[in-house]
Amino acid sequence: MWVTSFAINPSSSRASAAFGGQGNGIKRLLGDAGDCSRVLQQLAACRRAINGLMAEILEDHIPFHVVDPDVDPESEQAEAAEQLVDLVRSYFR
Repeated sequence: MWVTSFAINPSSSRASAAFGGQGNGIKRLLGDAGDCSRVLQQLAACRRAINGLMAEILEDHIPFHVVDPDVDPESEQAEAAEQLVDLVRSYFR
């Protein structure tokens, strides 16, 4: 089994900060018996924040764990990895 690790500083990660803020907003609205439309808006914002965090992690994961970090940057494998990172960016953002 592969074990990979990553380190994202929550205070410097825009996506991580957004996710935390959205989660707190949802808790507050649910605790106050908030309006359904406001809760749904917060849930959608939370989903966007999670997608941003996922994209951030995948962008770091691909070049270091999917592709050998020592591979020649001009190789087909490195080019394919960069194309995959570009796809991740466009899909999740």
